[in-house]
Amino acid sequence: MFDPSVKLPAGLEDSAIGRAIEYTERALNDQDFIDLCFEQENVFSAIIGMFGTKRLDSVSNSPSTGTIEAPEPTEARAAAREQFIRDSEPSAGMAPA
Repeated sequence: MFDPSVKLPAGLEDSAIGRAIEYTERALNDQDFIDLCFEQENVFSAIIGMFGTKRLDSVSNSPSTGTIEAPEPTEARAAAREQFIRDSEPSAGMAPA
């Protein structure tokens, strides 16, 4: 079913991947999701990715890492964020809405 040359992380078995796929297919085999697949492919892909990841985590023997931590902001990202906040503030001459 899966390419045996692809090395899986410790504790993750191809049978767990198969169970996660089967569960996801059964759970999301609804006309609304099928319509979403054709109408909003990016949204559908995101939903399948999130749902599949949760299912794989629930059926896998692989140790869960919990949450993925965001990387530390770089100076450039911090400066861009500060500029965005400054640009978003109403100017002094404008009355608040």
